[in-house]
Amino acid sequence: MEQSIKDMLNILKESFIRNNEIEWVELSVNSLNLINVLIVSNIFENMSYEDKHKKLIEKIQFVYPYYEGYIELLTVDEAYQSGIQKPVTDDKTDDKSDKLRSWGELSSSLKNEQKINQLNDVQFDVGNPKIISFYSYKGGVGRTAALIHVAYILASRGKKVVIIDMDIEAPGMSNVFDPKVFQAPKFGVIDYLFERLTKVDGMENEVSITDIFSEVSFKDISGRLFFVPAGNINVDYLSKVDSFRAESIVNSNANYWEEFIEDLNNQVKPDIILIDSRTGINGWGALSVLNLSDKVIFFVYPNTENVNGTKVLLSAMKEVGYKNYNIVFSRIHDDKSGKKKVDELWGQIKNTIFDEEELSDFTEDELSLSEPLKVFYSSELAVADYYPVPTIYHIYSPIANLIDEEIKDSGLVSILAGTDRWRIVKSLPYENLGFGEIDEDPTFFQKTVYLDKFLDEDVSVITGKKGTGKTKLYSMMLKHLDKVKSMTRIDLDNTVSISGHGDFSIRPINEFDEWAKMVNLGKASWENIWMAYLLVVLQKNNQLNNLRNGKFSNLKTLLKPAQKDTMGWKFEYTNIINEIIANPMHLQLVQDFINELDLILQKRNEKIWIHYDKLDEDLERKVYGKEAVEGLFKLIQIIDGRHIKNIKFKVFIRQDIWESLGFTNKSHFKGKTIKLEWNQQDFLKLALKISLGSDEFKQIVIKYKSIPHDIDYMDIDSLKESLQILWGIRRDGTRSQYVVNWIYERLTDAESNTFPRSLFMLLKGAQDQELTYEHSSNKLPPRDRLLRSASLNIGLKEASIERCDALKQEYVKLKGAFELFERFTDTFSYSEFDAVYRSTEWDTKDLLDILKKIGVISEKEDGNYKFAYIYLDGFKIKRTSKI
Repeated sequence: MEQSIKDMLNILKESFIRNNEIEWVELSVNSLNLINVLIVSNIFENMSYEDKHKKLIEKIQFVYPYYEGYIELLTVDEAYQSGIQKPVTDDKTDDKSDKLRSWGELSSSLKNEQKINQLNDVQFDVGNPKIISFYSYKGGVGRTAALIHVAYILASRGKKVVIIDMDIEAPGMSNVFDPKVFQAPKFGVIDYLFERLTKVDGMENEVSITDIFSEVSFKDISGRLFFVPAGNINVDYLSKVDSFRAESIVNSNANYWEEFIEDLNNQVKPDIILIDSRTGINGWGALSVLNLSDKVIFFVYPNTENVNGTKVLLSAMKEVGYKNYNIVFSRIHDDKSGKKKVDELWGQIKNTIFDEEELSDFTEDELSLSEPLKVFYSSELAVADYYPVPTIYHIYSPIANLIDEEIKDSGLVSILAGTDRWRIVKSLPYENLGFGEIDEDPTFFQKTVYLDKFLDEDVSVITGKKGTGKTKLYSMMLKHLDKVKSMTRIDLDNTVSISGHGDFSIRPINEFDEWAKMVNLGKASWENIWMAYLLVVLQKNNQLNNLRNGKFSNLKTLLKPAQKDTMGWKFEYTNIINEIIANPMHLQLVQDFINELDLILQKRNEKIWIHYDKLDEDLERKVYGKEAVEGLFKLIQIIDGRHIKNIKFKVFIRQDIWESLGFTNKSHFKGKTIKLEWNQQDFLKLALKISLGSDEFKQIVIKYKSIPHDIDYMDIDSLKESLQILWGIRRDGTRSQYVVNWIYERLTDAESNTFPRSLFMLLKGAQDQELTYEHSSNKLPPRDRLLRSASLNIGLKEASIERCDALKQEYVKLKGAFELFERFTDTFSYSEFDAVYRSTEWDTKDLLDILKKIGVISEKEDGNYKFAYIYLDGFKIKRTSKI
């Protein structure tokens, strides 16, 4: 038969084709063994249809015993008037279609530069529903079952969903719904399209849009679900299917599919349209995937035949830049062997759709996010009489979530449409905001997970890396205590917050050198020095006025110079401290003094919280620094041992310094120490608070998501949605990482420390980069966000540079080690590390331990090491494949 068809095709070409540029022949045999023929030739000029047909029969009747199917004989002008175009055959073809219409045309387009990226340019039209096709290379993979369950889930979430059965040659979806909730309409989509394709001008349509759909009336859903069947299966239906080609419904002169969607939209106004596509490599399947849809979901059964067929199609799509698809492995056996099989087959597909360069650009986390969705085999589904099956909705929820995300993405496009995008980007307040403002402005402080823990009066030690917000919390307690009170249920009304040491108090610097000498000579102890220093601080803050004279008269006289309102540390204060620590009687009086003050506070139901900050900056580089800091904690132990109830201490100290301290009874602070860490929710609150400093940005956000008066009480999902206007949902298409995860993971070090200042630098750098595109003609702005991924990439580099600079300041002694980082790739072995440092002052193992401890590197399961992403650009570390 195949040879006969080839012979017939050759005969027809020889008989009818005179000009290969404008005339052509198409020949095929359909599933009912009927022969379909299309001839476009000017030989037919001035001939009636009967004469054309007679001439055809003369040429082929002795070649192949056939039954006629679809026969169309046209002149070149008649073909043009009908919207029928010559198929693409080589790279010289001038294809004016907007999309590829068949698998053959897709294959041909690989040689045609005009087609590159055409398929990937599909954009959602504001006001129209999103159209998604469910496609599979082979049947029996659970595609239809998945579509129905996904449609139900979306409808149950309040969406208006339309299902269209485009499995034209094997329809039957009408039978899977319970007759109690669904009655099939009189006609289907084929009836609608066929009538419009074949009708004579001037005739009225008999099949209207309301004749071809019915509602599936589930009572337990808040949305609505409608179904458009292919048609009612009978001889008339079969004749219609075989009478026209799939491509003809979207020809350039009369796009009947667009007319259908417009009628459907006017009648139902759906949020989403789900198409059940024809399987295999055929015209109807190609039509659904390549021309009718905004997005395709490929369903693959985990065997070699399905995977190889799918790989062929995906490989072709990749060549023309088609990315609007996702992959679902379906009917997987839920056991170890089934999951292993999927992993193996996914490896084959992954290597088909991603280049080596793309794979090397992914982190391990991103690769896991790009993996296919998985639907496991369900015995309940296998024996069900009707769909959907309520007990297995969870199996299909991930697919529904994916589509829900598509709808949200479309909502972003709708909101940004018609706005002055560049004006909004320029209004974002990152440009004019400095670090000092971030640290001091209460607007940029929010209730984080650690706030209530910090406000526990028994917590004395607050650790964290540089940049995690210790100084911010210190400043809030001293300058904006009312703001803090509004964020917590802990009663702080009768609490006075003062600085024991830090930016918001006078503090000695060089004086510590003299006191260190006294300690070395045995003339003083660091805990006594801190106790005398504390008394000066209390006097400066007018907390000693109510102490009785008598016993404390001499001490109060000694403290009088500290009552002066001065801006800096005065030598008088140093003298006070020196006199106290030199006189044992004074030291005893100071302790009694503190006891007396505590009793007064208890009677008044008042409390004093004393905060210490900048100990690392002021003392770390001193030879005696560690011992001096340990003295402060010894003083707190002494005061706690005296059962002082209403005077509390809060010491902000860098995490690594705290861990290095080894004073006696350090365990006293167990349960009284917290580590400041920013989780993703805290991070997003800060990003939103900063961004809402722009009124223009705020106005478009509230159109998309309502913003409560107090952002601190927003849940993480609401925060993510509110920021989607700023940076989108995913990085690049539906197979890439969510932007919020991408940012958070890249601004987090190897010890899970995340840095608010790094977030600010990323946003500022991204805004600066985005504005460079304003007048670019070849870099169009994204329609669903303000800051594109490329701009965020530049912002990340800026954040990395700032973070590395902070690390150099934080660990001055490691500066020489940091300078050698540029010799490494992001992943390295012990031997590679040793080769660089063995000839330096650093011991290889000790340095590795230090770098792990401070969050620069982490050890992998295979024994190798990797740098945290936040440090790559700033230290000029080379990136390699993460596979």
